[in-house]
Amino acid sequence: MANNPLAIFDAANIINPQDPGNLPFEDRSFLSSLVLGDQITWIGGGEAALISITDNADNVFDEADSNQTLSSSVTFGGVDYLAGQVVTPTYLIAFNGSDGESYVLSSFNFSPNTNNEEPDALFWVGDIPPVGTVLTVTGEVNPTNTGSPAYADMAVCFAAGTQIATPKGPVPVQDLRAGDDVVTFAGVTRQVQWVGHRHVHRVALQRNPNLAPVIIAKGALGDDIPHTDLTVSRHHRVLVSSKIAHRMFGASAVLVSAHALTPLPGVRVDHEASEVTYYHILLEDHDVLVANGAPAESLYLGTQAIGALSADRLAEIRTVMPHYFEIDAQMTPAHPLLAGQRQKGLIRRHAANRQALIQPRTGAAV
Repeated sequence: MANNPLAIFDAANIINPQDPGNLPFEDRSFLSSLVLGDQITWIGGGEAALISITDNADNVFDEADSNQTLSSSVTFGGVDYLAGQVVTPTYLIAFNGSDGESYVLSSFNFSPNTNNEEPDALFWVGDIPPVGTVLTVTGEVNPTNTGSPAYADMAVCFAAGTQIATPKGPVPVQDLRAGDDVVTFAGVTRQVQWVGHRHVHRVALQRNPNLAPVIIAKGALGDDIPHTDLTVSRHHRVLVSSKIAHRMFGASAVLVSAHALTPLPGVRVDHEASEVTYYHILLEDHDVLVANGAPAESLYLGTQAIGALSADRLAEIRTVMPHYFEIDAQMTPAHPLLAGQRQKGLIRRHAANRQALIQPRTGAAV
């Protein structure tokens, strides 16, 4: 029986011109009241909650499944919901964002399968759009059976076998433990607070291509960077420290997702992977590690990462770092986190100019 974390949001987080102040209603066909071409805007800042769902049937959130219940009590929208309350999704909407990315939104109900009503909340299947993103409807499905969203829709981590720099030399990521020291890309020694892992089987990879690993070949980021091929999840960020980045963003270094690097020679998504084990490394603060000789981030406790971790792993992290679970608490990024068109533009410019992403010292970050 698995406990699955889920971040839910109320109507105040969106602008819905079709029904101001409300979430899109579910119609009688188990889809939303939105149609192709309709737009909403993600503004954030409204009520949100991190809940956990107990599901003794499978690994997906299915509208037709009455075995999905709250793992613990929660108050949302001024209403108290007790552990054991049945919960369901009711529609699944695909959007194109104004940032050039694709997003999937689902409804959420504190009730069994229902119809023709406003959902209690919404959640994102995968990435959460940047604040201010205008979202245009491109499609919709009923979240039942094959259309059901998987709980484990994202992982942000290193693959097993990755060599992490430490004061004693490179150590395989799977051998690191809490209390061990690592050396950051800036040459500073930091202590590991927590290490977690997640094995993704063939079925999960086939069901959700976004779980497929990204391979960054030897030398793809710069002169012998990485030293050997580096395998990470698609959302794992790597450091870009170059004159181009400085001119575009006024920062000596920025962080971009691995999947944004695929236009570059030597970077590809491994769609042939039969399975992969991903590892998380959590430090006291967000930082940049050295992985196979390349600068790649430690675990960043943002909304997306929290939503991708199991309830058991979140409980472990809460024990060692409780301050990050207080209201309005969040890690400070080690460097600016680029998304959407910003990171695409940066990589396009690097590719067009055939410039390395990691160049000789351009600032304190390297």
